[in-house]
Amino acid sequence: MKQITIVTESRRGLTADIAGLLAEEGINIETLDAEEVEGADVVTLTVDRYNRALAARPASFSGQGAPPVWERPAASSFSSSSCAAA
Repeated sequence: MKQITIVTESRRGLTADIAGLLAEEGINIETLDAEEVEGADVVTLTVDRYNRALAARPASFSGQGAPPVWERPAASSFSSSSCAAA
């Protein structure tokens, strides 16, 4: 199982936007964890269609020129050290 981690500027409605985008693509969210870390939102999720979810990523989630962390193998616990702020 792989998880997707989205790191972006903190804003209201981000989780709802992500859920809506995935729903439009017919992708089910299996797990979701969201938190704010030093002014950035960190959303970590697993989905039933991993590759399709990665392809559905809109440009608005790609940060300023450098894409945020989007994928890594699932671990038994979440490690924020693997995330980079966008």
